Amino acid sequence: MAPKILVVDDEPDIIAGIQGILEDSDYDVLSARNGAEALERVRVEKPSLIILDVLMPEMTGYEFVKNLRNSAAAEARPPVLVMSARPSMEQFFDPWEIHGFLTKPFSPEDLTARVAKAMTGRSGLTQKSAPVPPGSEKGGALILGVEDYVVRKLKGVLELKGYSTELALSERELCELAGIRKPDFVLIQFWEDPAILDASMCAGMFGRQAALSEVKVWIFCPAALGVDAQKHFAARQILTYTHTGELIEKLERAVFEAPGSAGAGH
Repeated sequence: MAPKILVVDDEPDIIAGIQGILEDSDYDVLSARNGAEALERVRVEKPSLIILDVLMPEMTGYEFVKNLRNSAAAEARPPVLVMSARPSMEQFFDPWEIHGFLTKPFSPEDLTARVAKAMTGRSGLTQKSAPVPPGSEKGGALILGVEDYVVRKLKGVLELKGYSTELALSERELCELAGIRKPDFVLIQFWEDPAILDASMCAGMFGRQAALSEVKVWIFCPAALGVDAQKHFAARQILTYTHTGELIEKLERAVFEAPGSAGAGH
């Protein structure tokens, strides 16, 4: 019997293209248009591999991976190969949770090679020695931001300091993760267009929910947006920067040198 591969993407043309390539290689291809539908197909069809888009309606690829992790024993989870037109999306997944990353557009040769490697390796979710999850040992941190490079730098610095760190894809997801992980603090980027990222709304959700009211909230933004940020947040909780080095220095002073100081409140 041909191995089953589940392709999860909200674009029919993408699904059709991948299906044609994989069927030529004698795979049995299934499809789903979002993460919620994909979870049901995994339960019923038990595919050998999942090829997963990241940004989809109803349930993102990131949310799907979390739900998959919580819904099945490690040995029962199929490998997950993530794909996106944005290479930075790979940073939103912990490396032990996925089995490869494809940047769109990709060639048929690249696709089939990654599929073969993922199906033979099966290293990600089934690894026995995964890193310590957020909230344990030294503590956890969550980050939500617009500038991928800055977000990745912050994540790297926090992990070097011993904090298990996760990246959120949206305001709602940040609050959901905070409710589950109970992090020591969160970092939210202030952006001038709230339609892209509404830091004020997000921070307000922390203040209104009793379970999150003790989580420290830090706001970071380019120096040019500092004045606007102070209209919504106390100056002591804002980390402005002209370059990432300056931001990291301010983060170290605020979080690592004086973890109990004021300025980490709402």
